[in-house]
Amino acid sequence: MSTSAAILKELETLSRQLTVQFKRYVKLITCEMALEYCRRCVAIAADGLGEKRPLSEIAGNITCQMMEMMGHSHWYCVFGKRYGSSITHEKGYYMFFEIDQFTVMVFRHTEDCEKSEV
Repeated sequence: MSTSAAILKELETLSRQLTVQFKRYVKLITCEMALEYCRRCVAIAADGLGEKRPLSEIAGNITCQMMEMMGHSHWYCVFGKRYGSSITHEKGYYMFFEIDQFTVMVFRHTEDCEKSEV
């Protein structure tokens, strides 16, 4: 099995686990971060949707948690039903997933970071 096929299989397996865990449809499309961070982003999204929080608040919570967990700033989260995007991000700091009918993109952008944070 090729590396990309193995990664896709791992994302599919984790997607199924998260769907069962949170009782919501979850599909990990791309995850360049450690899986623990991916799980945390999905957990925050699932909790926020369960509490019927505004999408902007859920996105803000994901951003704050990533800053806290990773120890540096300049994280961004886009959370919605329909949007187009074209972004640049730091390698290893990007996640794109679906939860229920929403699509979520989480990333860190290096150009915004101070040299001490890189």
